[in-house]
Amino acid sequence: MERTNQKIGEGLKAGLLLTTGVVLLVCASTISTPQQIETVLFSTSSLKPTLHVAPSLDLGSFSDVTSIPTTRIVHAAGVAPVVADGASPQQRLSQPPKLAQLPTPIPLTAPWALATLLGGLATLIGILSLRTALLHRSPQPRVALAATSGHRTSPIDRRTALLSGVGMALSLRQPAPALAADELVDVYFGVGCFWHVQHEFVEAERRILGRKDDELTAYAGYAGGTKLGRSPTRPGSAENLVCYHNFQQIADYGRLGHGEAVGMKIPASKVEDFAAEYFKLFDRGGDRPDKGDRGGEYRSMIGLPGGVSSPLFPAIERQANGLVELKAGMGDDGDTLGRKLVWVYDTADFPFHIGEVYHQYHDGFMPGENYPDSYNNLKKGAFKDGRLPWSGCPDIVGEA
Repeated sequence: MERTNQKIGEGLKAGLLLTTGVVLLVCASTISTPQQIETVLFSTSSLKPTLHVAPSLDLGSFSDVTSIPTTRIVHAAGVAPVVADGASPQQRLSQPPKLAQLPTPIPLTAPWALATLLGGLATLIGILSLRTALLHRSPQPRVALAATSGHRTSPIDRRTALLSGVGMALSLRQPAPALAADELVDVYFGVGCFWHVQHEFVEAERRILGRKDDELTAYAGYAGGTKLGRSPTRPGSAENLVCYHNFQQIADYGRLGHGEAVGMKIPASKVEDFAAEYFKLFDRGGDRPDKGDRGGEYRSMIGLPGGVSSPLFPAIERQANGLVELKAGMGDDGDTLGRKLVWVYDTADFPFHIGEVYHQYHDGFMPGENYPDSYNNLKKGAFKDGRLPWSGCPDIVGEA
């Protein structure tokens, strides 16, 4: 409180000095000599001189108006309008002035010089005092932010704390809460055609998590778009469809802004292991292997609870290791081919939509991607026991 009162006092003193200086300068500008009867002001914007008669001068004090001396002139850019000596005031007002070069600067009178000097000094001191009062910083007490999961408590100054608070307030989303290590989370990964990607994550579920065939959760589907479709063959159905290209043109995923991805449910503690498997699918240039597929439908993407604000995101960054840029997706995003880029989506805003049954456990189309029948037939068991539902899209299956 004492420091605050001191700063207020310094600011008031500075303001008083500044005001005094300005007043003195204004007063100095109004001081004239008996020789100044008229003031001709030169406008630098229009270059049209204007003639004024000083209202404070009594013309009756001169016995002979023809003896009125030539006016003092305020000039700009070295030139000023002048009028002929000996003209009457009325003639001076009606006579257009001419431009002439000023031979010498106008001499300063003693009062004008004194007021100008004092006003300038007071103004300068006031500005310097005000600047000192504003910029002076007294030592600030150090505060500490409460520790959050994954962060150490460290002392920071009040300015840093304020800036941190502003940054948090401007963010669209607060960081997602910490997840338990064994908590199952819904994530998805996309990099080109989803057929081969699904196979690799099925194998990862088996190898990393030890899951059996009836425990697998990796399915081909769609994500990253802002729109959903409705089936015209099912009046009154909800607008919740995202489908592969079809002759009926029902909820086409490309037109709805979605891309191909593989969704799965895995423990939070294993997200980094699955991210490592994901980045193995990229070539050395940070691109998908199947470069023949073009368009936003084949863009590289990752879906996490909380997106780039997720507590799982640092694990993704570690595994990316500079291979690609991880950028928050806004939805309906474009292709990433040749850009070394992966869109990262918040699964709350951009959820995963499971694909058609016929797309599940499918062979890839690149060399070496003809998988055994045991893999292809996984779709039958998954659909039969209800783990693989019908999406509502045109498919090899339908409503019973």
